[in-house]
Amino acid sequence: MNATPSALPGTLSTVPKLNPDRVLASLANPMRWQFVQLLADGRAWSASDVANRFDRDFDGVSKHLRVLRSAGVLASRRGIDRRQELFFVPNGFRQHSGHLDLGFCLLRVPQARPDDALAEPSPISASPIPVSASPPATTPKLKPAPPQRINPIAEKAVVHLVEPFS
Repeated sequence: MNATPSALPGTLSTVPKLNPDRVLASLANPMRWQFVQLLADGRAWSASDVANRFDRDFDGVSKHLRVLRSAGVLASRRGIDRRQELFFVPNGFRQHSGHLDLGFCLLRVPQARPDDALAEPSPISASPIPVSASPPATTPKLKPAPPQRINPIAEKAVVHLVEPFS
């Protein structure tokens, strides 16, 4: 992404023009969609913290996060000690609570919040890393939910396509 960072560390002041095919292909993977939902509140997470959170291996999680970053859905910056890369959803996509506005479509993500709402606790994350803070020593792992009958249509993300301006 060739956007200039804003005064607040970890945010992007401008939203890059995204390729809809690459973005939707990157979000089609269920694991990547879960990562975007986790990061939608604007907090930055390292790949190792995301891997611990979902009880996955670091290499696989790191690859998924890089795919999302190359598609433009996520951005990254170096952590305080410069050895960690922290991934986050740019503020330009989080202008309205509950939605990620990617320019060509709106994704309904209840966790999405603008930066000015970061003081409130996140409903899904027990210990996310604030953009300006260092990562916690340990991150709680999520236990897989027991299988249950659910409505697959209700679990799908709602995507609203926006017609381009002429």
